[in-house]
Amino acid sequence: ADVELRPMIVISPPFSPLYLRGILTVTGIVKGPNDLGAGAALGARFGLLGVKVFVEADALALRASVVNPEQPEATRWMVGGRLGAWYDF
Repeated sequence: ADVELRPMIVISPPFSPLYLRGILTVTGIVKGPNDLGAGAALGARFGLLGVKVFVEADALALRASVVNPEQPEATRWMVGGRLGAWYDF
């Protein structure tokens, strides 16, 4: 396992529950080699009586080593999703 850094920027209009997150990823920070990737996420958040819930889906394009002598590195798409909740006191 290695360390990965993912700086993000969020566009979140105050009048909408939807938000867009731009993601830059830097992999291989400790063991190397360093690779860059980029992607985006689309999410929504809802709240009622102090309980907040969010749901988010993302897609990241990452360079990865593959076992192919003609193409030692290839771009792979990683997709994921998150669901979470929190309570405001």
